[in-house]
Formats: sequence, structure tokens, C-alpha cells
Amino acid sequence: LSGTKLSSIPRQLGRGQPIELSKLQQMLQPDEMIVEYALASPRSHCLLIDKNQTRAIALPVRDRVEGLVDRYLAQVRSKKSAQEPARELYSVLLEPVTKDINARHLIVVPDGKLHLLPFDALIDRRGDYVLARTVVTYSPSATVLHLLRTQPENAATDVPLLAIGDV
Repeated sequence: LSGTKLSSIPRQLGRGQPIELSKLQQMLQPDEMIVEYALASPRSHCLLIDKNQTRAIALPVRDRVEGLVDRYLAQVRSKKSAQEPARELYSVLLEPVTKDINARHLIVVPDGKLHLLPFDALIDRRGDYVLARTVVTYSPSATVLHLLRTQPENAATDVPLLAIGDV
């Protein structure tokens, strides 16, 4: 990975410097929104960050959300229709978020079992998949997203490489 963006991220994250909110907002495009989930008990939250504002939305407790994710994944794995849990997950996780939002690109920062959930496969109230109207991407954190977007393309690295071929 010498010379790539990914090779210096662990070093930069090791410095322990989270991105400042103002810098993060400057980096976002007008049609982008970061949707960062924090699952907990007694209450979970979703942090919404776009170019101009930040707000938090309360969500159901962690056990309910993760139970819905488990149900959805079990349906998918058993090759049964997962439409009902996909609609329920949409109503719990995205409907409160996208009510008054016109972002065409959601950047999801999942938490807990939400890492296993394909948000773009959830179904809205109209019966459409999220991916029909919105581009969904994923990031492990807002800081990692910022580092990936702002790091120079050809940043020099000092990562040693041992390559063996045709063994």
C-alpha cells in the first residue's frame, strides 16, 4: 500500500486528534450528510452533520434496534422476504433522520450491529429502496472520512514492503 491514502491513516489516528466540527462541515458537499449512530441504553441517538448544521435525534434503545437488525439479517440469510423488517428498520433509523432533509448522499457511521446492515436496502414508506433516491456510503468515523478526503493523493510513506511472487 505504499503511496496510498490508507497507509498513513493508522499513524494519523494514533495521534488521537478527532476532526473539528467546523473542518468536517467545510469538507462536506451541499448535498451530503453524515449520519452517525450511537446505540446505547436507555436511549440511542443519531447525530446529523451537514454543511450548515448539526443536530441529534433520539432513537429507540440499543436492544430494540439490534433485535430488528438480527431479524432482518435472519430473513436475508434464510432467503425469505425481508421487506417487513426492512420497512421497520427504515422507520426507526432513517425516517426520523430524513424527514426534513434533502441530502442525496448519506454517509453512515454505524455503531454496534448496524455495521452489518445495508442501509441502502431498507424500504421507505412509499415502498422504494433507499438506494433508489439516495447514495449511501459508509465510514468507520467522521475523522477517518476527513482523513481519506483531505490526505494528498501521493503522500510519501515509509512502510517497508516484502513481496514474494511465483512461489
